[in-house]
Amino acid sequence: MQHLSLEGQAGSTQFAAYLLDMNKVFELFVACFLASHFADDPAIQVEIQPDIWLDMDRQEKGIPDIVLRRDGRPYLVLDTKYKTFRGKPEEADRNQMVTYCHTLGLPRGILIYADDHTINHRADFKGIVLRAQSLALHGSLDTFKERCQQFALQFAEGI
Repeated sequence: MQHLSLEGQAGSTQFAAYLLDMNKVFELFVACFLASHFADDPAIQVEIQPDIWLDMDRQEKGIPDIVLRRDGRPYLVLDTKYKTFRGKPEEADRNQMVTYCHTLGLPRGILIYADDHTINHRADFKGIVLRAQSLALHGSLDTFKERCQQFALQFAEGI
């Protein structure tokens, strides 16, 4: 395979197909980037897919993508979406985040979309503020790195 690369079209060299779950790739990228960004701050911990019990009988489990903790206490829940934002969060995504916020006792949660358009959506659900925003994946590597740094900085304060 020397001097060959994969393209989005058929060519003369056979290659076994493979599939990447881009939802999972985006989720893990955001989580690992935030964990790396806050690695030197002992007050902030990044939990990746922690199990949380949604009910008192501990029968219904939820698995949020990312929970940010300050000094061991949750202060923000994040959920990643590798899809285009269409004006407002889909009902299932919204309900899931409101449930996570309620269960964790948090007043806010953020849906993060892999969308090239700027998103600044905010809705208040009886004391729980749900925001949606984007992390654009386009541009040069240097531009993307800077965008990721700015993205992470906002979470230090819990918005």
